[in-house]
Amino acid sequence: MCLPRIGRIGSISGDDVTRVAGVEIDGVSRQVSLLCVPEAQIGDDVSIHAGFALAVLPPSEARATIALQDAVKKPGRVPGPTA
Repeated sequence: MCLPRIGRIGSISGDDVTRVAGVEIDGVSRQVSLLCVPEAQIGDDVSIHAGFALAVLPPSEARATIALQDAVKKPGRVPGPTA
């Protein structure tokens, strides 16, 4: 299973069809397409999968998702719902 990554847009270039963003993920800058999220702006947190930004996330949701992804990388209990 592939999980989307969360990144913050630092720059945008191109026109409506070729619009791309420089996005920082874990301290590394990557280029991603903004074709699916034309409303995205510099400073927005976006969900990224396969080189495409798929959704603009509210800051609280972005922080929560990043925290959960970081927890999965570490040994021990993963936070989440209990049965």
